[in-house]
Amino acid sequence: FLSLIARQGYAAVVLFGLSYAPQVSAVARRYPTVPFVVMDAPRSDVPKAPPNVEGEVLQAREAAFLAGWLAAKLEQRRSGPDVVGVVGGWKVQPVTDFVDGFAAGAKRAAPHVKVLVDYSRDFVDTAKCAALARRQIARGAGSVFNVAGGCGLGTMEAAAEAGIWAGGVDTDQTFLGPHVLTSVLKKYEAAFVDVFDRVKAGKLGTGGDTIL
Repeated sequence: FLSLIARQGYAAVVLFGLSYAPQVSAVARRYPTVPFVVMDAPRSDVPKAPPNVEGEVLQAREAAFLAGWLAAKLEQRRSGPDVVGVVGGWKVQPVTDFVDGFAAGAKRAAPHVKVLVDYSRDFVDTAKCAALARRQIARGAGSVFNVAGGCGLGTMEAAAEAGIWAGGVDTDQTFLGPHVLTSVLKKYEAAFVDVFDRVKAGKLGTGGDTIL
């Protein structure tokens, strides 16, 4: 499939995420004059990437830092120990970037806050995330952060049931209810516009990463 696309004469081939990573390396090597851009991933995540592969990286940690800071500040208004939680999907960099940023922001706001982190190893099953979130709430978490896609809807539901704050991810999840404190968004459209503008101007470089 990638070889077919590469033969079409496009100015660049843009791929989303790392599901094609091994194939990108092989195909890009066969078509060295075609730029391949891997969206939302660093070039280093493509094994043995040739020079015509470029990474386009969104800084999720920075936005997650703000969400962690806000969650911990509100947690300080509750009585008892300061505790916040994060329920991630799989322990991979696109997820741990959110987790690490959230934890750093929480500790900046409240140095003694306890940050509970669990991974569901799932991005679909809401029951798994709900169970982990309930366990964190039972341990005192006054806010839980969803970093598990569809599975994370269980995290949001558990927070609503317990009457505590929840943080959404990727898209604006405030539609789930007034318990949603904020959502950490990835502005993918800005990343695509950046790539398209550089292609149009003939300035799309490869062999490294573009950090947004």
